[in-house]
Amino acid sequence: MALFGFIEKKYSDWSMDTGEGARVGFRKKALEKGLEDVCRGTEEFLILTAKESFPVSVRGRVGTFIQAIREEDSSALHLEISTQDQKNPDDTIIYGKDGVSAEETLEIFMRLLDENQAPDLAAWNPVMCWRNPVNPEAYQRLTNAMTAKISLQKELKWAFHNPYEYVVEKADRFAEREIDRDAPLDEILFFGLVDEFLEAGEMLELDWKEDKEEFLGQMQELAEHFSLPLEEDWLEPEADIPTWCKALDEHWEEAGFVVAGLDIDSDSYLLFPAAADKMQLLTDLAAEIGHEIKLGRDL
Repeated sequence: MALFGFIEKKYSDWSMDTGEGARVGFRKKALEKGLEDVCRGTEEFLILTAKESFPVSVRGRVGTFIQAIREEDSSALHLEISTQDQKNPDDTIIYGKDGVSAEETLEIFMRLLDENQAPDLAAWNPVMCWRNPVNPEAYQRLTNAMTAKISLQKELKWAFHNPYEYVVEKADRFAEREIDRDAPLDEILFFGLVDEFLEAGEMLELDWKEDKEEFLGQMQELAEHFSLPLEEDWLEPEADIPTWCKALDEHWEEAGFVVAGLDIDSDSYLLFPAAADKMQLLTDLAAEIGHEIKLGRDL
């Protein structure tokens, strides 16, 4: 009977692949041998795939596999963990980490196998991404239609094509909206656009219940930015934001402007002056990225 105490545990809910096909169920010694082969260069990689997904530290995501790849001209390994959205298996992000020793790799693997505990991915970087298609050019077309300011167009062009670098660079600002690099890509791009417009003074954000004084104060700065008139007596004291927007539309009609709004399905209003003859274009371009621009009076 004592002999059975020396039999290693078999990990039947995992498969291991070193390039010769997946092997369902393995023991620690086979894993150690596979890692040694990768470190020596005999094998290019080692992948462990879970039968069931495992928890990871990224909000709303689960892990599906972990792999080790030998780094060129180094005895260290590059590790990758594949994650998918809990609600959308087609939404996949692979996180990677360089310079991991063989000993540390084995520890990470064994902790995952024995305790179902993956490493904290906060210090890992996204290296591959398959998500719901997001077209940066569509965001750029909307930006260019909303502003003629070249510096703003250029800043957002870089952001749309480098979203993960951008969200890290603007981490403090995104944190105020509880957005990080693991947020849906559309969310990063959309609120990147919004916050750049706010910072450039070409948009304002108001709580739905703001009073006339607050609306007037913020809208006055925006109107001046666009060289548009605004008089306090145009606005009824006890009205609401859509009503005030309608009043401005009437007074700005001669200048060819209206108050437009980005509908973000929240208690906030995102408002900006727009050329009246561009409203249909703005509405169509916003629809291309799955969002809605409408007249402020209709929000």
